[in-house]
Amino acid sequence: MIYDPETRRKVGEIALSGNLGNPRLYFRRTARELWADDYDTIVKLDFETWRVLKSRKVQHASPGTAQFIGQFAFDVDERTCAVARPFSGEVVGLDPRTLDVCYRVELPKQPLEVAVLRDLRIFARDWKTGDFSTGTLRRD
Repeated sequence: MIYDPETRRKVGEIALSGNLGNPRLYFRRTARELWADDYDTIVKLDFETWRVLKSRKVQHASPGTAQFIGQFAFDVDERTCAVARPFSGEVVGLDPRTLDVCYRVELPKQPLEVAVLRDLRIFARDWKTGDFSTGTLRRD
């Protein structure tokens, strides 16, 4: 929903991927894009028109089921978007232009929260235990 605080009413809607997730939003500094996660999918939108530019399902599951992705984060230059995949025990690195998976690192347990440095080092927190793990994204 797009809300106008001056008129105090709904003025539009943003259609994500339709997965009814609880999206986290991120405005990029280096592109005119708003990124959102929608359950198992990453969505990027033009933040002036709210039009979906591209979306990519990042966590696949068995037919008839769905598995959510964890947090996503960009490196400082916004050249890589790291996405935690708790059900796959890994973090993947997406190319922000194409949303293709370019990098991957397997981590112990189920990474849910993630941070990525310019040199592609990953820092993650486990979903169930809160344990901390590290690794480095490698070309996929």
